[in-house]
Amino acid sequence: MKTRNAFLFLLMSVLIGFTSCESTIEENPNNILAENMITVKGITDIQVLLDNKAKTIDISIPFEAKDSISKLTLLFNDLPAGAMVTPLNEVKDFSNNQRHNYSVTFQDGEVKVYSVGVVFAGLQPKFTKLTLNGVQVKLENNVWIAQLLASEDLKAVKIAYETNEPTVTVKIKNTDNDDYVVLDTTAVNNKYNFEDKLNGRKFKLEFNGVSNIITVKVVTSGYSKITKVWTTYANFGTPDFYGVTALEGTNPPTVVPASPGTDAWDRGIAMDDNYIYIARGNKHMSAEAGSPPIYPAYGIIAIKISDKSAKLLDRTGMYTTGETGLGAHGTTDVNVIGGKIVACNLANAANNVLKVFVWNDVNAAPSLLFSYNVGASPNPRLGDKFTFEGDLTNGKLRFFDYNANNRYYEFSITGGVVNTTPEIITVPGILTPSTGTTAGAVYKFSASEYLFSGTGKQASVFNPTTKVTTYTTDGAVFPSSQVGDAFFTFNDKNYLAYLYATDSFKRWVVAIRPLDYPTLAESLEKISLTKATYINLSGPAYTDVSNVANGNGTGKIYVHKTTAGVTYIVAVATNQGISLLKVE
Repeated sequence: MKTRNAFLFLLMSVLIGFTSCESTIEENPNNILAENMITVKGITDIQVLLDNKAKTIDISIPFEAKDSISKLTLLFNDLPAGAMVTPLNEVKDFSNNQRHNYSVTFQDGEVKVYSVGVVFAGLQPKFTKLTLNGVQVKLENNVWIAQLLASEDLKAVKIAYETNEPTVTVKIKNTDNDDYVVLDTTAVNNKYNFEDKLNGRKFKLEFNGVSNIITVKVVTSGYSKITKVWTTYANFGTPDFYGVTALEGTNPPTVVPASPGTDAWDRGIAMDDNYIYIARGNKHMSAEAGSPPIYPAYGIIAIKISDKSAKLLDRTGMYTTGETGLGAHGTTDVNVIGGKIVACNLANAANNVLKVFVWNDVNAAPSLLFSYNVGASPNPRLGDKFTFEGDLTNGKLRFFDYNANNRYYEFSITGGVVNTTPEIITVPGILTPSTGTTAGAVYKFSASEYLFSGTGKQASVFNPTTKVTTYTTDGAVFPSSQVGDAFFTFNDKNYLAYLYATDSFKRWVVAIRPLDYPTLAESLEKISLTKATYINLSGPAYTDVSNVANGNGTGKIYVHKTTAGVTYIVAVATNQGISLLKVE
């Protein structure tokens, strides 16, 4: 009996020893969780309350996610090194205040069991979608902002919205001193004033006694209006000419109208801070049969912006005695490059020397920048228009081939020296339709996107590196009479300005359209027909005049920003008119 008792005593001693060894594992103060370690799969904006001492985790999910409470998956992220959780990635039902245990085993072997419960918060009324004039309102630095065009009427902004609960009441405050009134989005009354861009408008959203007040502001981009500084028409009643100062060398003395009759070839235009420049073609009109020409046969006419007086720039040495070698037209297009006036003639197989001239200013004699013999083969016609990149020290001049060969000629300038062997760049498919001739040009939008437009063709976007056409404009949106394009940016918004003809080429219109997307191709494809400005370039009585048709479809838009920061647009169309516009 004593032996048996001794054995039992020894066995109990061993068991007590094992038990006391297990209890020596003490809590490690570093073995804790943090609230940011717990998330819920598929749900954001959760609130986590964690108590490491009590080993409880209480989670509040948004009201909008209440239907998910019966099938939630808890995720544990960025746990202490070596820690593991069980169960892992299991879907649990937390409805009806059910709680579930999650065991966390830490690297040193300590195990903690956390009790987890989930509830959904009360509804915080808010907008799930809010638009002003169709533009999405976005949260930026805790302020709700909608970016509208400056040209929109901010006194009558239309509001549309959706809330996170259909019964939420939405109210708006007119001024800080007014009470909130129920927002009315009916067609007649939905016109709210957002002119106060500094303070914006306050909205109150209410639901079951809970309210949420947010401030919505409008910021604007782009121009608010296009103002006509002056317009001159070619053929309508008494022309509004440039001014009263006579053009030097004319007989009888007169000023230069926009484009005088069917013999005019005013189709290239440019400007700087002080002058507008027009490239005059070879043709002219006379006051009477047999009398001297009223207008010079070629040259650059400078019109002073301040008083609209006109003068013909010096033509010394441009061509040989007797004015031979002018090309098809002695001057066809003009640009201002680096403050200098640059013009070209029109060259083809019959008049085959392309010449580019430079005037340092309106009082200077011209100098020849370079000449290029186009030759009979490959028989290009160059000079209807030219565009440029850079300046006359380092830059490029680009001439599209009129003879519809899907190609343009690029002359590089390095260190002030022109490489007179051009790179001939062919872009298959740039012309739509692909047959016939076109007085066209290529315009750089970005390094990867150029725009082509020309008479009788649909404008198209192409990549100058890959030589691939990426988009051709829709004839219903961009008429084939679109010519003379220009890109410009105003108040952080990109625009395309161009000319187009209507009424059998008797009436010409300046169109200015916003480019709303990152790429030119996408902007043209998705362009809005309503967000545009249209300005008549022709006179008001065009139907009564028979000789105004601009059958060649030629004209040009030029955009210039002065040193004082004023942006002007000047446009000309043959036999139509010239308009000087101010962007505001």
